[in-house]
Amino acid sequence: MLRKVQIDGRSVHYAVECFGFSRPTFYRALQAFEQHGLPGLLPDRPGPRQARKLKPHIINALLEVQQTTPAVTIKQLQQLLQDRFELSVHRTTIERALHRAKQNSAWRWSASCHWSWYKQSLQNDCEQLRKQPILPWQASCSAGVIYQQGLA
Repeated sequence: MLRKVQIDGRSVHYAVECFGFSRPTFYRALQAFEQHGLPGLLPDRPGPRQARKLKPHIINALLEVQQTTPAVTIKQLQQLLQDRFELSVHRTTIERALHRAKQNSAWRWSASCHWSWYKQSLQNDCEQLRKQPILPWQASCSAGVIYQQGLA
């Protein structure tokens, strides 16, 4: 759709009619493409990006209490959160947060790097496809059609 407008010189109205999208969707896709390139058109990972209640300073306070008093229970940590931070948090949330905090931070770094590596790899593959000429026999193949329609 973007290719129809930018390279083929068609109007935005024509492109959105052909592909069945609205004009606002076209402009959002154009903005994402201009800011981030082809990976900008991929959907983001679903779900929250960070902890909503248990921020790093709260987890650090829980870890300090656990280090100073090794026999502290999750129920006591729940009460501590209620008293000190006025937070009502489920016990499993506390257990998971403490477990994550004790894990190696390199694991979290590698998981986020894997996602960016995937996006970069996809972008490189698409750029290589764009550089290859489409042969007449490929025009009937699905890859050729996708390329010609401007989806790749």
